[in-house]
Parts: sequence; structure tokens; C-alpha cells
Amino acid sequence: MKQNIKLDQLQIIKILIYLLVFMVICLGFIFVLIIPNIKEYRVKKSEYRNEFALFEKAQKRYKEKRGELSRLKSENLKILVNFTNSFSEEKFLKYCEKFFSNVSLKKTGSKNHKKNFILYELNVSSRLSTPTNFYNFLDSLNRYENIIETDFPIELKAKNNLISATFKIKVYELNSS
Repeated sequence: MKQNIKLDQLQIIKILIYLLVFMVICLGFIFVLIIPNIKEYRVKKSEYRNEFALFEKAQKRYKEKRGELSRLKSENLKILVNFTNSFSEEKFLKYCEKFFSNVSLKKTGSKNHKKNFILYELNVSSRLSTPTNFYNFLDSLNRYENIIETDFPIELKAKNNLISATFKIKVYELNSS
């Protein structure tokens, strides 16, 4: 029986030694594999937080700019549409007849303007009864279906009861090519 007790004690000691060796091996793996990974994890987590903060800031700025773009598009929809309309000299002459008694257009040229636009330059000669008609015409150009700019100098000369007006206009059209 004493021998059985000794064998049982030896068995327990063996198990304790195996357990101790197993624990040392486990602790070795923890120190060799897991702890360096924890340090790397902390560094990566810090980098992620910084990048995520930058991402959220950029996303917020994107949403603000997108909202501003939508607002500008809705506010300037008429202008954007006017750029896409093609210019017709006949329509413009009919429009000018509302303000002037005799209108003639002379095309001085057309060219590409800043790659995206076509610029038409025209000389307008007309006769009108009062200068107010000319100023009404200038005001009404904002409501015309194209983007038109009036250039200086504007020559107004009185002949008989009519005023002769000569001026240049520039018409901007979106380049479709």
C-alpha cells in the first residue's frame, strides 16, 4: 500500500511537472506571440482612429460641398440651361424688334472660349425712338434664352427723330463637342 501511495504521489508530481511545463510553454507563447501583437494592435488601432477621423471630416466637407453645389445648381438653373441653348440670329433679331425699329446683325467671328464655350461676336446696328428702349433692351437681355454680354463702346447718334445705336455683343454657348 505504501508503494501505491508513492506511485500515486509520483503520478501527481509528474502531472504537476507536466502542468508546470505546459504553463511555461503557454506563457512563452504569450510573451513571444501575443504581447507583440497587442502592441501592434494598439498602434494599428490608433492609426485607424486617426484615419477614421480624417475620413469623417472629409465626408462632412463632401456633404457640405454637395449641398452647396445642389443649391447653386437650383439657384442658377436658368443660366445653366441658357448655356446649352444654341444661338439663332433669326430669333435674336425677332427679339430685338420689340425694342428697336430697324436691326441688323453682322457676325465678326466665333471662336472657342476657354475650351468649353463657343463665343460669337456680333455688331448690332439699330434705330430706336427713345433711349429708354435701349436700356430696357439691356435689362431684358438677362431674360433672353442665351447668355449675352454687351460690349463697350456703345455709340448712340441722333438722326432726325430716331437714335442710331451701334454696339457689340458676345454670345456664349456651351461647346457640345
